[in-house]
Amino acid sequence: MPKTVKPVNGSNHCPSLFMRWFTAISTLFVLSFFAVMLTGILYLMVFGEKTPFGNVAVIKVSGVISTEKASSAFSSPTASSEELAKFLKDALNDNAIKAVILDINSPGGSAVASSEIAYAVAKVREKKPVVSVIREVGASGGYWIASSTERIFANPLSTTGSIGVISSYLDFAGLIENYNVSYERLTFGKYKDTGSPYRHLTSEERAMMIDRLAIVGNAFIDTVATNRNMSREKVAKSATGLAMLGKEAMDAGLIDEYGGADEAVKYLEKRLNITVKLTEYKKVPTLVEVLSGASSGINPFKAYGPITPQSILAQQAMAYPAQNTIPMALAAGDGKIYI
Repeated sequence: MPKTVKPVNGSNHCPSLFMRWFTAISTLFVLSFFAVMLTGILYLMVFGEKTPFGNVAVIKVSGVISTEKASSAFSSPTASSEELAKFLKDALNDNAIKAVILDINSPGGSAVASSEIAYAVAKVREKKPVVSVIREVGASGGYWIASSTERIFANPLSTTGSIGVISSYLDFAGLIENYNVSYERLTFGKYKDTGSPYRHLTSEERAMMIDRLAIVGNAFIDTVATNRNMSREKVAKSATGLAMLGKEAMDAGLIDEYGGADEAVKYLEKRLNITVKLTEYKKVPTLVEVLSGASSGINPFKAYGPITPQSILAQQAMAYPAQNTIPMALAAGDGKIYI
């Protein structure tokens, strides 16, 4: 007669206590995950691109200014003129919104994108106040946008100003010559490969490019002078391209008041005789961003950490857009100008 073997740790037909707990916790986790996703989707369907129940819109101008949106959810922050112009239009058309605060943290970027955002700000200002807060960096194109608002608040240690224009690229012509490499130039159009990294600029081309920079630079000066109600001569003195600390910008008349979100709120409450309730405008997150937690709520005026000499130096370095370190000519003859 065969020998009967008893099962170890209980019956073979009954799961262990550990497995029961594991199954229960896993099921609860999965249900909670889908509940959070459903809640987020319903929230976006009801409230769209802003937090509810506020009367003053907060619109963030964060990152390098560009006409295009960031390519993916994991890209560096980009201040898209297309996206920001839409937010400003929404704020203009929303009767519940009485004013707009631009939360600026940008080193600048595209001259075209900066002017598009500034134009959208001007349209809002025809009916509602718009003020700007420069927390860390509001330089170059970031300052162009700030100047279009009726009042600029900035930290005395922030980086701002940097009124100037740059169009730069890498020149490999010397390297090519040293290694006896030839550059075959085949173009239809005399200046088609102007700005090519494979040959030096001619004196004529250099003069033409400097003339173009002068056109944009003078437009920058004229815009700031008009927006700030300053003489052109006074703005031109600050148009060295050098970024300023907030304190220096105050002395130059480029900002109105030291401060941040609290001071902007107090100003608007006094200006409009209302109790301000902030509502943040932000893009609707994609499914990937929802899954990665990128859509979690963030206070738009949250401090990034203590201000130190090292952080100030880093801010100064940020005053020049990242694009300026790469070739200007993405394709021969297609030079871009940055502010």
